[in-house]
Amino acid sequence: MSKKGKKSIINEKWKNSSHKDYRFIFLGITLAGLIFRILLLGLPPECFYPYDHLTNYVWWRHSVEYGLLEDYGYNRSDYKFTCKEAGTIQIKEPVYGPDGKLYQPGDIINIPAEEYKARPINYPPLAAYITHIQGLIHRAFDDRMEPLTLIAWLILEFPSYICDWILALGCMFIVCQWKNKKSGIIAYSLMWLCPGILLTGVLWGQCDSWFLAPAIWCIHFCLKEQWVLSGVMWGTGLMMKPQTLLMAAGLAYFFFTTKKIKKYLEYFSKVFFLL
Repeated sequence: MSKKGKKSIINEKWKNSSHKDYRFIFLGITLAGLIFRILLLGLPPECFYPYDHLTNYVWWRHSVEYGLLEDYGYNRSDYKFTCKEAGTIQIKEPVYGPDGKLYQPGDIINIPAEEYKARPINYPPLAAYITHIQGLIHRAFDDRMEPLTLIAWLILEFPSYICDWILALGCMFIVCQWKNKKSGIIAYSLMWLCPGILLTGVLWGQCDSWFLAPAIWCIHFCLKEQWVLSGVMWGTGLMMKPQTLLMAAGLAYFFFTTKKIKKYLEYFSKVFFLL
């Protein structure tokens, strides 16, 4: 065999092994990010922001209680429920209560039930559907549908885990398209393990990645000039959260500077058709 033929075989083997290495690295990073997200749920309660958790909990509880079609209608202005049952506690050391009275060790105090009042969901329909499914899952695992439990946190966070991953995957595809696989894996790692994404999604109970994920894929398909898919992604983001509208100015600039006005109109016609 000639030297040229041997060199070609060696290069081919190197490419195949390199491809396998990247695949294992990708799987390892994905698994590490997922495990880390679940482990974060074991942190003390003071590390979390319960308000957004309770807000989402109210949305899916209302949706399950009154029905999906009533999310934007029935009992929107006066919806409340008991988020903590009444109970008693025994004082272990002298302490002043909220009534100004000094309680001594051994005293029994009656704690009244706590009510939580909030308005039902005010997000677009696709987010309402997802929220309703979260409520059904919560009721299936917990008849009392108690908030702030591990099950409730997992149900709240799981859609964010999926969207976080789709967001990171979109970043990887964009970087791979314009750079190389190594840079794509780095971009994927930075987004999948981004402290800001972890903080808002896991500890704060936010759902920003719900619209950021389709937004980044919208950009990916724009760059590949796949206008229909890009429009579908942007429309999906709009059906998740209204913040997706912020992309409109950037998309308009992209189309006008590339002088693709016809594609611009075609793109938005697909978006409005989807909506």
